[in-house]
Amino acid sequence: DLWCWRADSRAHSHWGDDDVTTVTLTTPGLNNWTVPAGVSEILVELFGGQGGDGANGGSAGGEGGTVAVRVAVMAGETYRFYVSNVGATAGASTGTASTSNGGAQFGGRGYYGAGAGGTATSMYDGPTGLILFALAAGGGGGTPSITGRPGGDGGPNTGQQGLPLGPLYVTPPAGGEGGSQSAAGRAGFGDFGYGSWDGSGSQGGDGDSPADGTANRGAPGGGGGFRGGGGGGRGHASSYGAGAGGGSNHIAALPAITTVTNIAGGNTGAGWVRITYGPADHCSLFEATIAD
Repeated sequence: DLWCWRADSRAHSHWGDDDVTTVTLTTPGLNNWTVPAGVSEILVELFGGQGGDGANGGSAGGEGGTVAVRVAVMAGETYRFYVSNVGATAGASTGTASTSNGGAQFGGRGYYGAGAGGTATSMYDGPTGLILFALAAGGGGGTPSITGRPGGDGGPNTGQQGLPLGPLYVTPPAGGEGGSQSAAGRAGFGDFGYGSWDGSGSQGGDGDSPADGTANRGAPGGGGGFRGGGGGGRGHASSYGAGAGGGSNHIAALPAITTVTNIAGGNTGAGWVRITYGPADHCSLFEATIAD
């Protein structure tokens, strides 16, 4: 069940279930990983961070997106993995905006009991850290109370929109938009048309806080991603806001990369990475010169 071919000094291999090695990265922030000797291909699975839930049993944050790629590699190469965190839940305080930080990779902040956006988990070229190979987006934050609406899941090519509040207050009462491959998502609207902030670049849009200072009426933050999701619409008086949008996944169009999975959601909690590779490249054991 093992085979390989070599071109341009890189090998492509396929392995069975025997002698497979799995490396799991769960520490939020920067993680460096070096390709072991003899390994020519790796399977990399990236899981984005979930958006924060609303306070007091509120709506759930959207799930983090999921990406899996096969990457042709060379022994000794180093790759950087930025592992995301789950979006936090804002405190249910009054008077001042109680914000929550989605983490180092651009989750939008939630206010007044609304969850922050989840953040993205990504794979970069090691030496420069500038070439983005693949990214799994974070989910949008949820709103407080059971009358709020869940956030949208991160990914795939366009993040999911946060669920709207319902046809009770505004037309359309939409949640925050998901980020796409070309643009960040626009903010959603809560009751009476109270919006929040659009996403910007890879940053999920911040939520907003209510003008009346009432607790548990804030808007959630959008999920971070290749392009960030929009913040959800905030509530007012006795009602609650719309969910925030999820960020977008991304897979680079490079010869060394083959897409295996690119889906919306699939991960709850903090982001993480799984790297799988087979035994050492068997091509090196069977090299020979063949004369015509």
